[in-house]
Amino acid sequence: MSTSWVTWSCSECKLKLDEQQPQHKACHAPTKWLCEWSKASGLYKNYKRHLQRFAHCSPDRLREIVAAEQADKENRLSATAESEAGQFALTRASNSLVDS
Repeated sequence: MSTSWVTWSCSECKLKLDEQQPQHKACHAPTKWLCEWSKASGLYKNYKRHLQRFAHCSPDRLREIVAAEQADKENRLSATAESEAGQFALTRASNSLVDS
């Protein structure tokens, strides 16, 4: 998987590549990647490890993270609203008992 944050190049001739590939087809040298976001770089074989450490470098994973954070935020807001509504009802009930 290649992203706009990652650039690929040949480790031997330093030619910039248009797509992710294990070897540069012209000189058969291993390819290197550079993550513009995290400034990390390495050989093709280490790219998967980078994706595991830096979730934002994978667009699919980034979408998952954003969706999970949004769902968590909505859950916390709804739990807070329910808690406040319950406290308001308890306060009204206790006030009506005191007034009786």
